[in-house]
Amino acid sequence: MKKLLPWQEACLNAWQSRGFRGIAHVVTGAGKTILAAAAIKRLLAGFASETGNLKIKIVIPKTFLMYQWHAVIREELEFPRENIGFFSGTHKSNTDKPIMLYVINSARDVLARHIVEDVRQGYKVLLIADECHHYGSDANARIFGYAPYVGDSVYTLGLSATPWCTNFNEVLVPALGKEIYRFGFLAALKADIISRFALFNISVPFTPQERQVYDELSDHLGYAMHKLNELCPNLGGRQGNFFAALENIIHNGEPEAAELAKTVLILSTQRKDVVYKASYRIDAVVELARRIPKSSKIIIFGERIETAVEVSRRLSNLYPNETGLYHSKVPKELGLHTLRQFESEEIRILITCKTLDEGLNITKTDVGIVVSSTGSHRQRVQRLGRVLRKKEKNALFYYLYIGDTMEEDELLQEIIRPEYDSLINRIGLNYNQESGIFENPQYSEWEESVVKNLVEKHQPEEIIEFMRNADRTILTEDWLTTEEQCLKKLRNATSKDERNYHIATLLIIRARKRNV
Repeated sequence: MKKLLPWQEACLNAWQSRGFRGIAHVVTGAGKTILAAAAIKRLLAGFASETGNLKIKIVIPKTFLMYQWHAVIREELEFPRENIGFFSGTHKSNTDKPIMLYVINSARDVLARHIVEDVRQGYKVLLIADECHHYGSDANARIFGYAPYVGDSVYTLGLSATPWCTNFNEVLVPALGKEIYRFGFLAALKADIISRFALFNISVPFTPQERQVYDELSDHLGYAMHKLNELCPNLGGRQGNFFAALENIIHNGEPEAAELAKTVLILSTQRKDVVYKASYRIDAVVELARRIPKSSKIIIFGERIETAVEVSRRLSNLYPNETGLYHSKVPKELGLHTLRQFESEEIRILITCKTLDEGLNITKTDVGIVVSSTGSHRQRVQRLGRVLRKKEKNALFYYLYIGDTMEEDELLQEIIRPEYDSLINRIGLNYNQESGIFENPQYSEWEESVVKNLVEKHQPEEIIEFMRNADRTILTEDWLTTEEQCLKKLRNATSKDERNYHIATLLIIRARKRNV
């Protein structure tokens, strides 16, 4: 088995000290699955006299994760294939196998019974709840129905990068135990466990018609909110989700307040719809993909299926046989085939929606593009995790938003974190829909300075080559590195195209130094 990282050792020790129960709150990409394999090994080998015969039940949220878990168990624990069973909609093994992998949709009404049966036969059980934040709902919580019948015969380990969920304290803590260890995003960056990355925040404009509709909806929404706040002055301070508070007023409030709450909800939904469907988003994504080197492996996250489908259509026309589409409406087998193609690098661009927001362990992915923002902190964390698994080169993350809208406010709240300043390069860009290029005011000044210098030296061919590459350089963090680092890359360049790119970058760096 792989040598454990310090945080994994510390987490396992904390788990053991709590009686082999608890929830590990660990950032995506840091090694939660390896931690779980080590927990299994510790119970099987180190504490055999206490555990007796041990059955292992692993519950996971989505089918494609079964194969990922199966591979880790086979590789890390050297379990024979015949000792690992599956329980999903399409594959139900004999459930007496030592290790069983359950998909939650199939586990709801059987897992608790299987655990009780194992305990009655004299076994002890280790239940591992992967992405445990899924299991707080009334339906999914049925997997914990064994509790009154098993005494202390069940050990538990919950895993999640974002464990807090509905009924966390009411369901997850009693079933799995308290949070025993936290290893967050910042700690993983400092420990060099996940990739360093640059975050490009790209402001995309509305069309004039879209701007007009958005502003009119904002005016109506502002008026409705003002009137609602007069009737419900504590609305802004309510605990929990704002929209849940609106729903509560609609169903339980006085008629006038209920009608206003309904209006606020409708207008908010309509305004968000205008933002998500902004037509220049897809143009910007396509232009990004055109400029990103073909050596990169890209995941594109859409918020709506129709957007993902259109992005896929346009990129498939540009790059036949290099793109794949994965979302909840894609047939299961086709979707799994697409994921396998992406992992094996048969295709290099994967377009997806919320379906891929969590769990999948994709190696070597170095570029993430978020077509539109999400209101869910959980989704933002999980999307970062799809790209930040440790690799040789830094990751690039492009986050598109519509400027001067509520989407920009959400973005700014997320990225203005001073503790990240020394670890993350944050770069603001504007997408120019008329020219199809990406702009940054400072970068443009340095670019003009370089061109002016080349004009004075009467080097027209160099100007053309520089402008071609400057359009690519702005979408990397290379222009923020040092001259020495750039020269090293220039010396190691293996092609004329790569050499010209690094020359353009070097000229930008030198212009930046002159103007700072």
